[in-house]
Amino acid sequence: QKPTRQMLDEISTEVPIALTRACGHVLSANTAALKAAGITEHTKIEGGNVDYENGFVEENALNNIHNAYPQPDEEKIKEYIRIGASYANQFGVTTVGSDDFLAVAHDYKPVLSAFASLAYKQEMTVRVNEQCEFNNPKEFSKFLDDGYTFDVGDDYFRIGPLKLITDGSLGARTAYMKNAYADDPTTKGIASLEEDVIETYVRLANQFNMPTIAHAIGDAALDNVLHVYKDTVLEGNPLHHGIVHCQIMRPDQIKQVLDQKLACYFQSIFIDYDAQILASRVGKELASTSYPYKTLLEGTLASNGSDAPVEMPNVLKGIECAVTRKSISYDACMNEEECLTVDEAIASFTTNGAKMLFMDHCIGAIQEGYYADFVVLEKDIRTIPVSDIHRTKVMLTVMDGNTVYSND
Repeated sequence: QKPTRQMLDEISTEVPIALTRACGHVLSANTAALKAAGITEHTKIEGGNVDYENGFVEENALNNIHNAYPQPDEEKIKEYIRIGASYANQFGVTTVGSDDFLAVAHDYKPVLSAFASLAYKQEMTVRVNEQCEFNNPKEFSKFLDDGYTFDVGDDYFRIGPLKLITDGSLGARTAYMKNAYADDPTTKGIASLEEDVIETYVRLANQFNMPTIAHAIGDAALDNVLHVYKDTVLEGNPLHHGIVHCQIMRPDQIKQVLDQKLACYFQSIFIDYDAQILASRVGKELASTSYPYKTLLEGTLASNGSDAPVEMPNVLKGIECAVTRKSISYDACMNEEECLTVDEAIASFTTNGAKMLFMDHCIGAIQEGYYADFVVLEKDIRTIPVSDIHRTKVMLTVMDGNTVYSND
């Protein structure tokens, strides 16, 4: 049951309270929080939704709440980065592609400054390839005019692709679907970016040879992105323009992704939760072609991740889910013909991840001339029962030759 405004008002009518769902796409707020955000019964937000009576806030409307939060200074942001990096190290992670610009601040500048300072002092324990998200195309244009574009930085922190959030999440039923949700015919989800805005972003990024990667979970959101990519992506896709999540996909969409060699950022750890809701949300027919990791991996550049903090950055759990296509937490599975081998799953996190970041000349493999970034595991996950992979302990994580985590 989602907490309502009335339930949260019982906790406090004076202190603003906002509880965000794990996916980050919806929240529940008390009256004080809605007031602090300037939200009333009459508030309308393009690409978002407000149910004032119940205190439910969805998609772009979350920005009103976020902008009311106290803003951290650069030192506090550095502290957040250190904590997050240390946590990732515990799972054997040494490099991430991460969307941080709007995570804790109103705009990218204090976040960019915090990363640059830590990188300059070589205090990073995780290499960060920043997925750059902006409030609007005008802000992105100013960012480019200021000299920030793809690959600016160093091997500790660098500017990565433009990141677009075009819809919501499957769990919250805000992923934008062509047809109504099978378990809630009153909604098709929300398009947080319309096709014309997506095109404005992509064409601007192309002018500066900057890749665009688009979060598009619902098939209608994916349609919008694919319509734009059809006319804006060069043959062979040298910039690695891509799709983030690759969840709800029809056969015609999979075909275009493979034909255009679009880069695919998937998160196999999602299987753990989504396996038990997929068919009920979108119907059996569409579920049967969704999360097509094997197909994507065999036909284009595809890499694996976690979408942390939506899920934990637990690589071993992600590997097991990719291999079994079964939930670890629930009695559920999804289209098992898309199972990966253990070696394929490992590669999706390592060599393929490095290729995705244009860093396969220095990370993603243990070989001469590469950075000494590696993990030592308790057991060889290629030889143990696949159901034990997620139980395997990380014993040591090394980044740039330095031990950044040890399971003593």
